Amino acid sequence: MEVFDRVRSSPEYHDSITPHVYVSAIGGAMRAKHLANTELLAIVDDLFSLLEKPSYPDSSRTGLLNELLHVANKAGNHAFLFHVFERSVDRGFPINHTTFGVLLHCSCAEETDARVIYRVYRSLITHPSTYAHMTHQVFAIFINCFVRHHRVDHALSVLHDLRLHPAASVNALHLSLIFRYYAEYGMATQALELLHATMDVDKVTPTWTICVDVIKAVGRGGDLTSALETVVADDSSEAFGDEANRVPNHDALLTALVKFGHAGDSARMLETFFALHESHPQSILPFVAVLLQAHHIAKQNSRDLARDPIAQTESRVARASEAEQRDFVDQLNVVADLLLAASATLKIPQNMYNMAISVFAILRDHSSAQRIYDHMTQTEAMEPTARTFNVLLQSFVRGLDLAAATDVLKDIRARGIPLNRVAANALIHGYLAAKQPQQAIDVYAYLVGRPVPLLGSAAFQDFIASAPIDTFTFAMLVSGLVDAGLLKEAVIVFEDAFTVLPFVPRQLLETLVGKLEERSLLDFAQLCVKRYTRRVEDSQPVHLRFEQSGDLDVAVSEPAPERLPLSYFGFLLGQKNQG
Repeated sequence: MEVFDRVRSSPEYHDSITPHVYVSAIGGAMRAKHLANTELLAIVDDLFSLLEKPSYPDSSRTGLLNELLHVANKAGNHAFLFHVFERSVDRGFPINHTTFGVLLHCSCAEETDARVIYRVYRSLITHPSTYAHMTHQVFAIFINCFVRHHRVDHALSVLHDLRLHPAASVNALHLSLIFRYYAEYGMATQALELLHATMDVDKVTPTWTICVDVIKAVGRGGDLTSALETVVADDSSEAFGDEANRVPNHDALLTALVKFGHAGDSARMLETFFALHESHPQSILPFVAVLLQAHHIAKQNSRDLARDPIAQTESRVARASEAEQRDFVDQLNVVADLLLAASATLKIPQNMYNMAISVFAILRDHSSAQRIYDHMTQTEAMEPTARTFNVLLQSFVRGLDLAAATDVLKDIRARGIPLNRVAANALIHGYLAAKQPQQAIDVYAYLVGRPVPLLGSAAFQDFIASAPIDTFTFAMLVSGLVDAGLLKEAVIVFEDAFTVLPFVPRQLLETLVGKLEERSLLDFAQLCVKRYTRRVEDSQPVHLRFEQSGDLDVAVSEPAPERLPLSYFGFLLGQKNQG
């Protein structure tokens, strides 16, 4: 740097310094942290003055700017990077997509202040040379970046600029994260306002995910009292058909529908749905709302039945009488008829069919579930996916209808769809809940490739395994096997975790020990603690374990100790049984 400063300050040699020398000097000083940013920016100003000479073409200016931004990015000096970019834009230097790439990479870093990002964004928008390079993907990156920084006001400002851009246009990519934010924080009014703007101004059809987020926002933040007052006022003034009053009435009815569903009031929920659908027959949002709330009510009733199928139990959603349950199912079938009829003019997403199938499967109305499935696969020519079959499996298993689950398995095998982790976990859970632990073992053994003695049959040999099982699978199976009295099998499954999982969390050992202690097998539980505690610690990723070496903490990797033979556990269990 001393040599560079002498050359730079010498009238004789100053004009002979090339821009690449400037960039090299700036990069070296930055990496060595030799100069503060103010001193570096003074050198940058000299560099830019040199680049403003007519002898340098635009391509050279852009290339050197990109190189300088890249050096600052590698050094992690984002403040310097943003200042350089803003000064280059002020001087009218052109940019290209490489410039955008480096800039957006730094802008979207978690540690970058949202105010700095917004300042950089305004620099892009207000200069013609950069504004012309803006694409809808760049707008989307800034929108998502501001939402993640909890500055939705900035995100909406970007969305406004996007609507005014001559080339870029709004799509669901720009809206999904904003709706998700509104859903998380229960911002019902904002979600509904953005929804109407999306459909009326942007002419964008809301996706299934956006509709779900709107319903969640309404459920968490909507005002039922105000909604009911609005509905009553609109009905009394006969303004229902007035176009100017349709949006407030739509929002009020939707809020009432969602709130009734959350309260478990299925009769008023469905009554509100029919009114909403009648006034807005071309909207899929009422269907999304009623299916989500019906799914909530059906799951709660299913849980009540699983806990105690005879006695009345107390729950947050009161169990409906048998007559009310039949009426609920009948009314939902009317909803299903309207949905299938609407598919002739509306584009119904496959997720909505999956949700409808799930609702009827939980309610054990298999004929209706089959009817919707047939319409989806035959009339709409939609190929069922793993998601479709997962919905069916989870729903049937939740209702302990394992015969129907077996039929679904046949369809999965016939279509060659992989038996993934979600479906496998659902099956294992269902078999354990139905007191059929051997079938649960069969599913597990197939997935991990476990030979006999665990795999007693070849029931799953024709299926395709698509993903390894996870810690939750092991915890669920170990817990269920101990409850079923199959202690040796539970230990075998726990042993497998050390070879199947990347590391065994301590919680899995605590699950095994806790279940053994519940069955008063205290000696056996203590043996597992002594034997497996060190192995669990040794299975942790290397970066989690350190040893002191002099003044430094050094990460070490030790081989796991030899396993205790499973025959020893069998001998111990045999001794316990004899006792």
